[in-house]
Amino acid sequence: MSDNTSIFVRYNMERALFEVAHLEWDEHLEESNWDNAESFGLQSKAMRYAVESYVLLKETGVTPEYGITPMYDPRNLVPSEQTRLDTWTGDL
Repeated sequence: MSDNTSIFVRYNMERALFEVAHLEWDEHLEESNWDNAESFGLQSKAMRYAVESYVLLKETGVTPEYGITPMYDPRNLVPSEQTRLDTWTGDL
């Protein structure tokens, strides 16, 4: 049995964290729905959590209809002017 949900993974630029949440397709753009999202500092940990969540939901018979949906471009998480992965002030 599937439903109108997905496990969404997004990158929060303000917090510099990846967030994972199981939401209905039409609710993923509402910021309030992300209040209880799981947060991770690394993309790999966020994706691992998303896959583990998917497997758990599949085993319980409620497989997310849209699977895992990344909402970010992994090749462009930071502004192109930033050359290091430390705190960026906007100054070069």
